[in-house]
Amino acid sequence: MITGFIIIPIYHGLTHEDSVPAGNWLFRIILYLVVFGYYAFSWLRGGQTIGMKSWKLRLVSDTHKPMTLPKLFIRFVGGQLSFSIALIGYLMLLIGPRHRMLHDLISGSHIVSLQTK
Repeated sequence: MITGFIIIPIYHGLTHEDSVPAGNWLFRIILYLVVFGYYAFSWLRGGQTIGMKSWKLRLVSDTHKPMTLPKLFIRFVGGQLSFSIALIGYLMLLIGPRHRMLHDLISGSHIVSLQTK
């Protein structure tokens, strides 16, 4: 929503149209990058998004080194592919021996629980 408040006035100034047409490729790319920016910022700062904090989960790399921006982008895109291709990543979570999703495997990362027992 904040992105829309910023982009729409700029778009209006450039094109004199009141709204961005549905399917505008540039607007879609900007929104995609904004969403990725949120995840990347959250994961780089502490391995947690707001939702992950409430569930007491953290993203860590398989090598226990800090995650890099390219690896986070691979994870982000892989997560969307996992969902869009017949939920294959989620199926891997259920039946795989290590219970990891496709985007975990291709980005060299996994989720750990921070809950104390």
